[in-house]
Amino acid sequence: MVGLADGQTARLNLVNLGIPTATGIPPGPCRAHLKFFDGDGNLLAAQPVDLKPGQAAFIDFAASFAPPVNGAGPMRAEIRGAVVPIDGDYAPPCKATVEIFDNATGRSSIFVPPGPCRGAACLGQP
Repeated sequence: MVGLADGQTARLNLVNLGIPTATGIPPGPCRAHLKFFDGDGNLLAAQPVDLKPGQAAFIDFAASFAPPVNGAGPMRAEIRGAVVPIDGDYAPPCKATVEIFDNATGRSSIFVPPGPCRGAACLGQP
């Protein structure tokens, strides 16, 4: 989970780092759904991707809050990104990252690199 404040955008990135093997056989594509969920498990945004080796894709989610009334109201949302493989599991080396950036400046304030975990179970399937 990451916190997203008004004026920020969350970006979920996926890249296929596959390179041809010694036999010259190219690795397969990364076929997945990039998704953002809120803290209650509600789907906020989704996009299917089909990445060949060397390709990357992303999905953005920008928070939209109603103006607070008398200082009360949400100013921050807890969300999580998920990469859900379409074909069950990844054969090629696909890596995901999450970043939060400021809409006005474009500067990243949070960057979450991929962890040492391997396999579809580590990619945040709902």
